[in-house]
Amino acid sequence: QDNDEQYLTKIIDAYIYKRDLDGAIVFLEADQSRNDILYELYKREKQFAKALGLVDELYNEDKDAKWIAEKGVLIFENSKDKNDKKMIQDVISHFEKAIELGNDDSIYLNYYGYTLIDKEVDVKKGIDIIENALIQQPDNMYYLDSLAWGYYKERQCDKAYKLMKRVVEEEG
Repeated sequence: QDNDEQYLTKIIDAYIYKRDLDGAIVFLEADQSRNDILYELYKREKQFAKALGLVDELYNEDKDAKWIAEKGVLIFENSKDKNDKKMIQDVISHFEKAIELGNDDSIYLNYYGYTLIDKEVDVKKGIDIIENALIQQPDNMYYLDSLAWGYYKERQCDKAYKLMKRVVEEEG
């Protein structure tokens, strides 16, 4: 009732401390002042449809291109048919727009590149995008795994094997 940020933070902290994420979600849905946290809880709880309902609002608040990339992720994760060509093109268009608007966060680059590779839309472009993600995080095992998948799809099995050997040695 007070709307003081410090009280709101303590309430959310209490829910998290109790591991009552459902309670935190109900509270934040009613409060509507921290949709950024609500969004993260929706994602954590795999409530992708609800997260999709918030992502445009979050973009309109700060015009951060990351929300466009996030929407691409959510569209894919919320899809029942992960091979739906129309959905995949929608996902790709969101990543393209986010990159065009300046978002080059390695997490989204890897997701986008992996999608291009895994769905065999444009394997070479996917490899290039993941290589850009690796410039930011050269030792990220997830990105190296994605790159190996691209090399495998391109029948460059020696390169893929070397990368996967490294991943297995470092990650088990």
